[in-house]
Amino acid sequence: MRVNGELGLDAAGLRLTTEQQPWPHDDVRRAGVSSFGFGGTNVHAVLEGAPAAGPVRRDAGPAAQTAARGAAQSDARPAEGHEDAPWLFLLSAGSVPDLARHAEEIRGFVAGTPDATPAAVARTLASRELLTARLAVVAATREELRDKLDVAARRLAEGALGELAEGIHATAAPLPAEDRKVAFAFPGQGSQRPGMLADLVRRFPALAERAAELAEFTAEESATLPQALPDLLWGGHEPDDAEAQAALTVTDVCQPGLGITGVSTMELLAACGVEPDIAVGHSVGEFPAAVATVQSRLGAQPAAMTAQRAAAPTPEPVQQAPAAAGPSRPVADRSETADVRAFPEVLASLERARTIASASVHNPYFLQHEGTIRDTTRVGDHELISFSSYNYLGLSGHPAVSAAIADAVERYGSSVSAARILSGNRPLHEELDRGLAELVGAQAAVTLVSGHATNVTVIGHLMGAEDLILHDSLAHDSIIQGCRQSGAARQPFPHNDIAALDRILSQVRDRYRRVLIVVEGVYSMDGGTADLPALIAVKEKHGALLMVDEAHSIGVMGKTGGGMAEFSGVTPEDVDVWMGTLSKSLASCGGYVAGRHELIEHFRYTLPGFVFSAGLPPASTAAALAALRLIREEPERVTRLHDNSELFLRLAAEAGIDVGTSEGTPIVPAITGDSMKALQLSDRLYARGVSANPILHPAVEERLARLRFFITSEHTEEQITASVDILAEELAKLS
Repeated sequence: MRVNGELGLDAAGLRLTTEQQPWPHDDVRRAGVSSFGFGGTNVHAVLEGAPAAGPVRRDAGPAAQTAARGAAQSDARPAEGHEDAPWLFLLSAGSVPDLARHAEEIRGFVAGTPDATPAAVARTLASRELLTARLAVVAATREELRDKLDVAARRLAEGALGELAEGIHATAAPLPAEDRKVAFAFPGQGSQRPGMLADLVRRFPALAERAAELAEFTAEESATLPQALPDLLWGGHEPDDAEAQAALTVTDVCQPGLGITGVSTMELLAACGVEPDIAVGHSVGEFPAAVATVQSRLGAQPAAMTAQRAAAPTPEPVQQAPAAAGPSRPVADRSETADVRAFPEVLASLERARTIASASVHNPYFLQHEGTIRDTTRVGDHELISFSSYNYLGLSGHPAVSAAIADAVERYGSSVSAARILSGNRPLHEELDRGLAELVGAQAAVTLVSGHATNVTVIGHLMGAEDLILHDSLAHDSIIQGCRQSGAARQPFPHNDIAALDRILSQVRDRYRRVLIVVEGVYSMDGGTADLPALIAVKEKHGALLMVDEAHSIGVMGKTGGGMAEFSGVTPEDVDVWMGTLSKSLASCGGYVAGRHELIEHFRYTLPGFVFSAGLPPASTAAALAALRLIREEPERVTRLHDNSELFLRLAAEAGIDVGTSEGTPIVPAITGDSMKALQLSDRLYARGVSANPILHPAVEERLARLRFFITSEHTEEQITASVDILAEELAKLS
C-alpha cells in the first residue's frame, strides 16, 4: 500500500489500518467511515458503539426492574432459550421470475453460510428498499428458512402467488396505496395466556419500558398487581402452566393485563410506522382500541395519557356486547345496517354453506330422515347405522310411548292453549313434575317447553347485576345466553379445573352478592363428566350456588339412570339447581328445573319462561311420562347403554382414534383436528352406511374439529364393531 506523504498522518496521530488489531482502549468506541463513489458522491460517517445498559435504579418498581432485565437480554440476538423465535424475511424483485431467482439465491446463501443467523438475515433483508414483486417468509431456524425459501422458489417459478405454503406469502405487486387498509382488533377476556408479552419485551427495549410503566400504574387499583403482572405477562412460563393461567383468568388481573398488552403492542407498531385506519375492541379490548384511535389522530401524547386509564381494571366486568371503537358510522353507510343480506354474520353463514357445497361431499345438515331414529335411520332409500341422535334408551318410537301420546292427544288435544299458571295446567303436567323430581332426587320440579330456554330463563331470573356467574369453559350456548340475560358478571374457568375455580372464588367472592357455579353433568361435545363432589366442596367453602345441566346425563348416568347425583354418589340437595331436557333419554321435547320445594314454588309463579309461555303440549308431556315409567320398569336399557358405550370407546381407542376426554358416557368424539377433514370423513362414512355428524369450526376450535358419535342401548355389538372399523379405515385414508 502506498501512502501519499503529503497527508501528514504521523503528525496528526493517525495511521492506516491494514490488519486486524485490538481496540486501543475500553472507553466508548468511535470510528470514522468514508466512502468515495466513482460518480463523485462521497459519504462520511462517524459511528459510535451502543451505550451499555445501565443499572436498574434501586427506587424503580418491580415491573420496571423485570422489564429492564428482559430488555437487557435483547442485543439483536435471540436470548438464551429463545433461539427458535420466529423472524420475518422480506424479499423483493422487479418481477415474479426475478423473485423466484432471488429466493433461490438467498436459499443458497443461507445453506452455504453456517454463521448466517436468522436474525442477521432478516435484518439485512428488511433494510433493503422493496421492489414490485414481494415475498414474505416466517421462519425460526436456518434449516426452516432454507426449506421455505426452496418451496417459495419452486412455487414462484411455477407462477404461483398468494399463500404458497404455511408461513410463505407472495404477490406480484403491492396494493395501491388507496386500497391499503389496516385494522387493529383487540380481544377481550378469554384470549389471555401467561407470558404473552415475553417475546416482545425480550426483543424491544422500548416496549419493555412502556409495559413496565403501565404495570406500575395499576398500583392505584391494587397493591399486588404491580408485583403480579410482570411475571404473568412477560415472565417465563410453560404452555401448560395451569397456576399462572388460573391467575390470569381472574377478571381484575386479566383486564389490566390485556390493557397493558394491547396498548404497549399498539405503541410499538406506531413507532414502526404502522397505524390503523380503524380500531375495534371487545370488552376490555375497547380500551387499547380507544388508545389506538387517539394515537392515529392526535399523536402519541394523548395515547400515553389514555393508556394510564386503560391499564386499570374495570370495576364491573359485565360481559355485554361492546360498541365499536372509532368514529360513528356516516349516515350514507347505514344502508348496510338496514339490509339483513349485508349483515357480516349472514354473509359468514352463507360463505360456510358455500364451502360445504364446494367440498364435493353431501351436505350433512338438514337431511330428511324417514321414520324413527334408533340404532338405524333411513335417508331416502339409504339405510344407515345411526350415531347421530341422542335417543339414548331407544324410547322414542317405543310402542308404549306412542300409545301414551295418542291417548293424551285424544283426551287433552294437541295443545293446552294457555300458560299453566292460568288455564293450561293438566294432570299430566303435575304427574310428570313429580316423576322428574323423584328421578333426580330433588324435592320438586317444574317442566318448560324448551330445554335451551330453560337454562336461559332460570339463570337470567335467578341472578342479577350484583352477582357473578362462574361457568365451565365448555358450557353449552344456553348457559352463556342465560348469563347474558341475567346482567351478572360472567367468568369462565378452565374445563373441569376445580383448583382454578377455587382460586378465582378466593380472590373475588366478597365482591358479589350471589355467585352461581354452572356446569354440565355430561359435556355434549366431549363426553366427559363433571366432578360433583369436588364442586360441592368448593361451593360450600365459598358460600356459592351450584347448578348442574343434566341434558345428557339424566336417564343415562348412574345405575338406574338417575343422573349425576346417582353416578357421583352425592346428596341431591347439595346441588342448588338441577336442570335437564326431555329430548334425549326421555323421548320427548322440553326442559325441566328441579331443586328445593321453596325455589320451585317461587319459579312456578315468577319464572318468565314458564309464566309467559304455554304449558308443555299433552303429547310431549305423555311421552316423557311414559319414558319415565319404562326407565323404572326396564333397567336393563340403562345397563345396555353403559355396555355399548364402553365397547365403542374401547374399540375406538384401540384403533388409534383420538377420542379426547370421553370416559364412561355415550358421547364419543373422533377428533380430526381439521374441519374439512371432518366433513370429508362424515361423507365417507355416510357412503359406507354410517351416520355421524361433523362438528366444525366455529362450533369448536379448528384444532378440535370432529365427528361426534351418540351411542344408544339399541346398538348391537356387530354394528358398533363394524362402524369403528369403517371409521378407522377412512380416517387412515384421509391422513
